[in-house]
Parts: sequence; C-alpha cells; structure tokens
Amino acid sequence: MAIGYMIVFIYVQIMLGRMNCLEQRSFLALAGFMGVIMGIVVSYGICSAFNLFFGPMHSVLPFLLLGIGIDDMFVIIQSWDVAEEKRKSTPMAKDCPLPERIGQAISQAGVAITITSITDIIAFGVGGSTILPALSSFCIYASVGIVATYFFQCTFFVAWMKLDIQRVEAKRNACCPCYTHGTEYQVNSCSRSNFIQRGFEQYGRMLALKPIKVLVLLLTSILLALGITGLVFLRQEFDPTWFLPSDTYLAKWFRANKLYFPFGGDRVTVWIASDQDIYQDFQALNAMAEDLSEQGDIVNSVDSWTLDFNRYTQEHFGIKAWHMSPDVFREKLTQYMYSPIGGRYR
Repeated sequence: MAIGYMIVFIYVQIMLGRMNCLEQRSFLALAGFMGVIMGIVVSYGICSAFNLFFGPMHSVLPFLLLGIGIDDMFVIIQSWDVAEEKRKSTPMAKDCPLPERIGQAISQAGVAITITSITDIIAFGVGGSTILPALSSFCIYASVGIVATYFFQCTFFVAWMKLDIQRVEAKRNACCPCYTHGTEYQVNSCSRSNFIQRGFEQYGRMLALKPIKVLVLLLTSILLALGITGLVFLRQEFDPTWFLPSDTYLAKWFRANKLYFPFGGDRVTVWIASDQDIYQDFQALNAMAEDLSEQGDIVNSVDSWTLDFNRYTQEHFGIKAWHMSPDVFREKLTQYMYSPIGGRYR
C-alpha cells in the first residue's frame, strides 16, 4: 500500500500544479492525501464501533477512497484555475477578494464532486444489502469512507488550498515557503503549457473529420455486437473460495482438491449414534443406503456396511439380516466384523 500511495502521490504532484518553483503544489497534494487518510480512519472507526465484519477484501478500500479523493482534488483545483483565468480576463473582477474567488470556484466544483460522491454512496449502499456478509460489510465501509472523504476534501483540503493560493500570490517558493521570490521573478512559459489540453484539442479536431466519424461508428457497432453476444451467453457463477485469502491453507487445499480431484466432489460420511439400536433400525439404515445409491447426483458409489452385511448374510446363510432374531443378528454381525470382508467397517 505504501508503494502504491507513493506512485500516486508523485503522479498527483506532477498533474496538480505546474513544474516551476512557484506554482508547484506539493504541500497541497500532501494535504489532499491527508484528507483521504482521515476519511479511511473515520470509516474504519465508525464501522468497527458498530461491530461490522473486517476481512481481507477491505484492504482494497484505501485505494478506492484514494481514487475518489484525488478526483475531488482535481475537480476543485481545475475549477479554481478556470475561475482565475476568467477573472483575469474580466477587468471589473480583478480586485475581487480571495474568499469570494474561492467561493466562486467551489460553487462550480462543489456540484460536480457532490453528485459523484452521492452516486458512489448510493451504489455502495445498495451493495450493502447483499446476502454475502463480507461483500455487504465492504460496501458499508466504502459508503462511510466516501462520505468522510467528501467532507474532508470540502473542508480540510479547501482550507489548505486557500493557504497555498496566498503563498503563490506572495511569491513564496513551493518547496521552501520561507523563501520569497522577487517582484522580477517570472515563471517559464513551458511550465504553464497544458499538454493534455492541447492533445484533446487536436483529438476534437480529428473527430470532426468524416473518415474518423465512420471509424468511430464502425468501432461502436463492433463493440455493441460483442456486448450483445456476451450478454446472451452470460452465466451466473459463484464460488465461496473467491473470498478466501490466496495464501491461506484452506485456499491452497481447495486449489489442490480442484486440480487433483476435479470430478470426485466432496466425501460425505454418515455416522450412527452410539446409543442407537442397530438391530431395530437396521432395515431403515439399509433402505437409506439403497436410496443414496440410486441418487443420480452422487458420482461415486455409496459404501455402506449395511449393504455389505446384508449381502454377506444372504450369501452365507440365505437370509436377510433383518429377518434374523436379535441374538443371531448380533452373533453374525460380530462374526462379519472380525472377518477379512467386514474388518474395514469395525
């Protein structure tokens, strides 16, 4: 998890600000990550307080909340940058106070992140109603975490963004805020270039060309046909072993059993209570064994001492076991159990 967070942190630092000494937003990115971590802590704390199950699947939750939190950060910063570009092009709005400018930016970003957060909360909330306990618990943890992350990004992150804006306007260094650049300092033009925006601008122009339109329609039709085909042959399948950690002994046993005994199924043993009257219930026990032998969904044969003992009495004494008297039944059963044929049932 630490390596994954570090990779994402580097990505956010590159994409959130600009590559110069003034407009780099490394500390602001760190504040956004802290907001996500606080959301994770709140989710774990509240759900654990209500005794909700915590399993191996929940280890994915920090990455899920990290993605949602970063998305909120990007939307807020993008709204601020767009609002600032618009303000600078409007002479009447150049002297607007900082709190009002932040309010205007958040008024745009707040709607977007609120709708996406509510959508995620509802989706995971519905998932929390599933009959699978582990999946239900994970969805509830995620719903609470999304609410907490949304709260911290709208409060904690925005507060740090205001401080970072003040730092930029005061021309304090991004890595060392104690150092102030002079009034003659100008950021390089290359760092202000938005290569992604340029790329999508060219992409938009390409989509207007007729050959590209035909290609898009063709690819869409192919994807639609593949989607319909897949939907027709969709098969519902569930395996409880999917929820087991792959490195546990039980999961390894299931994999080995599936590999080496693919058609054997599970062995089932029926035990008889020690205080049961075997003579009185023998006919019923033998009938149960015969019924099990006739079941079509039992792959292997049914191995029952009652069936084998009844064959033994008929072959050697010409009588069914339940037609014997109690004393003769117990005598022949003892003889059978200590014979080479019946010794394995002893």
